Amino acid sequence: MTLTDLWVGFPLLVLVGGILVLMIGVSIVRTHKLALGLCLLTLVLSLAAHDIALDHIPTAGYELFGLLHISGIQVFFNAMFLLGAIVTALFAYPYFDARMERSEEFYILLLTATAGAIVVAAATHFASFILGLEILSISLYAMIAYPRQSRGPLEAAAKYLVLSAVASSAILMGMALIYAASGTMAFTELNLSP
Repeated sequence: MTLTDLWVGFPLLVLVGGILVLMIGVSIVRTHKLALGLCLLTLVLSLAAHDIALDHIPTAGYELFGLLHISGIQVFFNAMFLLGAIVTALFAYPYFDARMERSEEFYILLLTATAGAIVVAAATHFASFILGLEILSISLYAMIAYPRQSRGPLEAAAKYLVLSAVASSAILMGMALIYAASGTMAFTELNLSP
């Protein structure tokens, strides 16, 4: 791992570190405002870390560990994911506050889903793609089922789980067939395969 790897991966490291801090913070003090504050702080710091990462990314982009490709366009999509998560967190606070529901875990799930979306957008290998996709979708299962007063959200999450399991198995089968035909799982090498 080089220093450039660290700078380029810094926004994702900030996000993962924020998830850990939020998990520890929520386990010690269960307050809705603290969870929202830590979530927003993590998202804003990760957004600011993209400015640092842009200074270290060459024009053609940077290959991170052979699994992720970070470029200017990918940083733009990361910023869109982070801004969407900030808006979601700001709208979720009054929603859960009005229902007097313990909702600190929602913000952990939101950060985890955002991290998964960032990994999917930067993936250059089937392994990183499926890992990011599953991190994103598992977080979304719980977020869909989060309102616990009625059966509707739980039913919707169960249907999404079944649909996602079928889709994931189809994706994995397709990946296996592509690997059998080409002998590689890297997206860049698939372009070169006959």
